[in-house]
Amino acid sequence: MKNGHAHRLLVSSAFGQHALPPNSKLSSIRSRRTPRPSSFPLPALRHLPTLQASKTLHPTTPVVTADHAAGFASTDRFHVMDFHHVEFWCADAASAAGRFSFALGVPLAAHSDLTTGNTAHASHLLRSRSGPLALLFTAPYAAQHGGADDDDTASSSVLPSFSADAARRFAADHGLAVRAVAVCVSDAAEAFRASVAAGARPAFAPAELGHGFVFAEVELYGDVVLRFVSYPDDTDDVAFLPGFANVASSEDQSECPPDYGLSRFDHIVGGVPDLDPAAAYIAGFTGFHEFDRVNAKEVGTLNGLVLANSSEKVLLTLLEPVHGTARSAAGARYRRSWTTMAAQACSTWR
Repeated sequence: MKNGHAHRLLVSSAFGQHALPPNSKLSSIRSRRTPRPSSFPLPALRHLPTLQASKTLHPTTPVVTADHAAGFASTDRFHVMDFHHVEFWCADAASAAGRFSFALGVPLAAHSDLTTGNTAHASHLLRSRSGPLALLFTAPYAAQHGGADDDDTASSSVLPSFSADAARRFAADHGLAVRAVAVCVSDAAEAFRASVAAGARPAFAPAELGHGFVFAEVELYGDVVLRFVSYPDDTDDVAFLPGFANVASSEDQSECPPDYGLSRFDHIVGGVPDLDPAAAYIAGFTGFHEFDRVNAKEVGTLNGLVLANSSEKVLLTLLEPVHGTARSAAGARYRRSWTTMAAQACSTWR
């Protein structure tokens, strides 16, 4: 590829996922952006509401501890290291994972399903050979496999926030689409409390997964959640999250998908109907700063804003459609393409 930046670019929308071609204006935001102060005032902290959840962790831990405060740069409300994974909810996890693996050159690395004792859902993880890029595909089991009742399946699910009923509704509404954007943080419980205290809508209270892993979620936009994952350094014996099993790599190289050089998420895009309130909400509870902007004059059919954490390893791009312009027809076609699978869109990079 002529543009090396495209090797590292994979983005997902709120209602689907989309890989941007190398020449896209949005694919060059790191190289063209001009630093500017954030235009979103950070709200004052408020009291954390009482949440009911199993295995709630450290209910009396302060929002930001003194030990960690010195390591937080800029306005970040909690320490974010990098993207951890993106989870897709779908109707058939094995089929979706296989298609993405073949198209993107990212092999199957771990799984959790009936063979590992998980009667709630099938989850298949793709992980890049050359970096931390991880794509998780999850689908609920049908009633005959014991996946009809959330109460019965909650104990076997390796993802504590998973709901079979919610996953079925999600797949019916969106098809194959992103459910969770997961970030690696120093303390998931602390990140959750800091976010909710700053205005985030809670989705799932902190829970211990075992082996030192902690998991929590807040609402991001639409039906998508921002997932916090934290874990200790010595977790080499854990395939992905506790409860997942490693998938043995094939010795026959002809059975492995070719490696196209995808290594990590550069930025993740969410399509929202109204940019300003969505951006103010996310900037408010994360403390992320404004990294860049795009507008309809540059792109023709979209307004956009990029929010970044202090290290600028995590970039969250928000796009809203612009109506009534000369290029509205083209914009409508582009907005429809947000639901095009990354496996199909990626073919334009070759």
